[in-house]
Amino acid sequence: MKAEYDNYRKRVRQDRMAVRELAVANVFRALLPVLDAVDRACAHEPLTPGL
Repeated sequence: MKAEYDNYRKRVRQDRMAVRELAVANVFRALLPVLDAVDRACAHEPLTPGL
């Protein structure tokens, strides 16, 4: 019974890590176009203080 519980805990920990990694990847995937746009805007003119 203890071994089954330990295996369950390991699976849950691995599942949580996988979900966390997917969430981070999704945030970066959504953020990259914005950062690219800001980089292109900076190439044409300096940033304003509000940006």
